[in-house]
Amino acid sequence: GDFAEIAKEVQRECPFIEHYIQFAEPQELIARAIGSTELISTATALWKNYQTEDSSELARQYQAATAAIVPTDGAQVIYTTGSTGLPKPALLSHRNITCQNMCMAVAFELFDSPSMLVNLPPSHVGCQAEQLMTTLFAGQTAILLHVFDAEKSLQAIDKYGAACYGQVPAMFNLQWRLPNYAKYDLSSVKKVMFGGQQVPREFIEQLLSYHRPLGTGLGLSEMAGFVTYTGLTEDVAALSESLGWWMPVTPMTIRKPMKEDGTAGEELSWGEKGEICFSGPQVFIDYVNNPEAYAKTVSSDGICYTGDLGSIGENGLIFSGRSKLVIKPKGYQIHPAQVESHFAQLKDQISICGAVGASHHVFSEAVVLFIEMKPEIQLTREQLEQHALGIASFMRPLHYVLLEPGAFPLNRISKIDYVKLSELAQQETEQLRAQGGWDC
Repeated sequence: GDFAEIAKEVQRECPFIEHYIQFAEPQELIARAIGSTELISTATALWKNYQTEDSSELARQYQAATAAIVPTDGAQVIYTTGSTGLPKPALLSHRNITCQNMCMAVAFELFDSPSMLVNLPPSHVGCQAEQLMTTLFAGQTAILLHVFDAEKSLQAIDKYGAACYGQVPAMFNLQWRLPNYAKYDLSSVKKVMFGGQQVPREFIEQLLSYHRPLGTGLGLSEMAGFVTYTGLTEDVAALSESLGWWMPVTPMTIRKPMKEDGTAGEELSWGEKGEICFSGPQVFIDYVNNPEAYAKTVSSDGICYTGDLGSIGENGLIFSGRSKLVIKPKGYQIHPAQVESHFAQLKDQISICGAVGASHHVFSEAVVLFIEMKPEIQLTREQLEQHALGIASFMRPLHYVLLEPGAFPLNRISKIDYVKLSELAQQETEQLRAQGGWDC
């Protein structure tokens, strides 16, 4: 999307906002905005002035401004990704963000990494709180791209010698697809993180063939980023099975749904599946102008319900899927990843796939699977149905939608856009229903 046009609309509707920082070239800046590079240069000059004997007035202003701020003040509004619904504006405090910075830097040993590539969208928590602010918190260098580009990211690693970077799975896939991927020198990279969605074992094996060590975990906007972390020495089996462990400062519990009185549901035992919840100083402070949504997310006793389902096993958090994405055919419960991981085994033919449920008059719901084929690959329904015999019958897609390369719906951070997939599935099944080929 054109973020400049969005910013102009914000300027018209939010006159109380005084400062705009834009990741763009000088000639592309909107009115009243300062470029990110100019901001850094100005801040550097002010800091040098502050350190001189002639800085008494500047020091007084600085001290007065900082004295008026408390750790729980709102510091940043980050919109959720909206993978399962409309994005919501999550208000994060200074403490939310710095707590995440501390935990992430310790868990992934970022104090020892001299630099990180920052190439996620600036509007996303993965860029702001995780990549950029954690790098600064750890006293390291951030190598910034104003927007993700598969080849420019590789060029930046090659040119500036990035020591670590983190991406969502689709970003890695876009890079691996480049015919000249092997020409870039990525030897400076000492560790890599991935996250954002569940991945098949084959993806982890491929990523490990390029980079070690490797870390992942569960993250969400409402918790200012990462909340669980795998160890950097985990093998393929552990990385495929779990999302690691939580930090003591941000406890994780598996619970029953929130009670009608707004208090948290009962905590479940290890091994029992339920709602993944967190508490502690990373829990966000509000959804802007939406107290009803906040009350449904954070209980009156301070427990944040992530909307994800899971359990705790011997390697930590076992992620089952988004509660909103559960498909319920014939009385069963299916998480999209259960179907997607099976078809991802066709890695030489399929770039990405996504499963959603569609209303069915006989089965209540049925699985619709969207598949983006790799270039010059042609798949047939018969081939896919044959492959589907490897999973339980109630998990098998009732309909397949084959997409050409580059046509798969992704959101702004290259995660599967399940909202768009659901809309497309509804259109597909309505056409099939009109032809008498769906509810039978």
